[in-house]
Amino acid sequence: RFAVEGILGAGGMGVVLSAKEARGGRAVAIKVLTRLDSAELAARFRREGQSLTRIRHPHVVDLFELESDLALPFMIMELLPGGSLAQRIAAGPLPVRQAAVVAGELAAGLAACHAAGVVHRDVKPSNVFAPAGGHVKLSDFGIASSATSTTLTMPGEVFGTPATMAPEQVLGQVAGPPA
Repeated sequence: RFAVEGILGAGGMGVVLSAKEARGGRAVAIKVLTRLDSAELAARFRREGQSLTRIRHPHVVDLFELESDLALPFMIMELLPGGSLAQRIAAGPLPVRQAAVVAGELAAGLAACHAAGVVHRDVKPSNVFAPAGGHVKLSDFGIASSATSTTLTMPGEVFGTPATMAPEQVLGQVAGPPA
């Protein structure tokens, strides 16, 4: 169904590919779970997709399809053009007005997540896409939690990026929308 064009990124549990649909030629991102040795990672992958299916907002990446029960689970998502906010910041500081727009758009996306019962738990510049002249989109819901289901994080486990974690997360406590 897809012609893979390249690798966009890789992490501890999978890889994200750029691809085009065979019919129609729509550009997409395919996130594939490659760590197949862990039921916990498979559950996290499924939860990430399920979280994204509940959120539709212009400042949150769109999920088109989730196939989590296959031998090689994958998600078909919107391909986000340009780079991350981290890459944009590395090129130099944002002008104040632009930074305010980015903050407002990101806050609106997070509000939509919270309204859907999803807490991202890993908001950082590398998880925000910021195309030149475009609107920001929050991505990578790999460690998101749901206010309506049980957690996959065991007591004492901490997931996230320490430099951007809320104090509650660092302490292993529940990180809700205020975090």
